[in-house]
Amino acid sequence: MKESNYFRSLIIFAVLAAISYGLYEYQFADDSEWQFKPFTKGYALFDSEIQMTDEAGQIHTSIVAPEMVFYANSEETKIKQPIITYQAGKVRWKLESELALINANQSEITFPERVSINTLATENNTTIITQALTLFPETKLAKSSAELSMVSDTMSMTGKGSVIDLTLQQIEVLDETHAEFSR
Repeated sequence: MKESNYFRSLIIFAVLAAISYGLYEYQFADDSEWQFKPFTKGYALFDSEIQMTDEAGQIHTSIVAPEMVFYANSEETKIKQPIITYQAGKVRWKLESELALINANQSEITFPERVSINTLATENNTTIITQALTLFPETKLAKSSAELSMVSDTMSMTGKGSVIDLTLQQIEVLDETHAEFSR
């Protein structure tokens, strides 16, 4: 009788082992639908800040956003609702938009939608609004082919197309310029 229990236990163990092995192969084998595939299309950051530095290690750009997504196949970073603080010479600028795109080598920050640019100065505050803009952090220039409006303490201006030198605080409006000065 002892041998019978031994055989029965051995058979039950073999059957359970076979079922376990079959279940493992079905769920976790290399050709299974449940195979783990790493996320290789990019990565996302939430409630984050990116800081860009110059050759000397000084921070010239700070980007705060609720969501940043890097796409490996295009090497582009998509930033939702960015607030960008940018140092150009002695002037700090704040750029806000619903969307910004940064290219792979971080030489261009493109705002394909409405963007607001403000100086963070105590004197002669300036606000620029345009529908699309490309910022070149290394050269401290911004360019747009869209309509723009600029309002400062001493003047207001509208036009179409612009080149903005952020260091010198100069705007070259390329077409349809209208300006009004106040005292």
